[in-house]
Amino acid sequence: MVILGTENAICATAQGASNQKNRMIEYTNSQMCELIDEHIHSAKYRDILKDRFIDGLTFEQIAELRDISPRQAQNIVYRAQDELMRFLSF
Repeated sequence: MVILGTENAICATAQGASNQKNRMIEYTNSQMCELIDEHIHSAKYRDILKDRFIDGLTFEQIAELRDISPRQAQNIVYRAQDELMRFLSF
C-alpha cells in the first residue's frame, strides 16, 4: 500500500489478491485533509502527515520544522500512513 503526493491530488494504491489488479484512487488535498483529520488521532502524526502529503515537504524539511530527526519524521509518516490505510478499505 502506497500513498503518493502529486501536484493536484493524492493517489492511494494497493495491490489486491493475485487474481485482482492494482487499484488507484485519487484524493484531492482537501479530501486527504479530511481523511487525516478523521482517522489519525495523534495531533503530531496529523501535522507531520499533512506536512508530507499535502505540503510536499521532504523528511529533512519536516525534521527541521518539527525539531525531530529525519528518521523520526520518516517513521511517523510510515506509521500514520499505515494507520490511515486501515480505514481506506483496501
